[in-house]
Amino acid sequence: MVEFKVAFNVLEKDPDYFLGCAIERDSITGVIKLDPGKYLREIVAKYDMTDIHSSPISFACRKEDLHESRMEW
Repeated sequence: MVEFKVAFNVLEKDPDYFLGCAIERDSITGVIKLDPGKYLREIVAKYDMTDIHSSPISFACRKEDLHESRMEW
């Protein structure tokens, strides 16, 4: 591996981005978090949607279906 690093001028460091997710590791607890926010911001910028504002999607439903205890996610 040393020869490979020298031949290709490889810099070894902790990963910080993989498959579109930022990787954050808490060195104290060892918890690893994957954050897709960076990828989403890149896509939004790529398609020039930075000034777009979201709005709720309306759909027809029965009044009984709106009760929280009956909602399934």
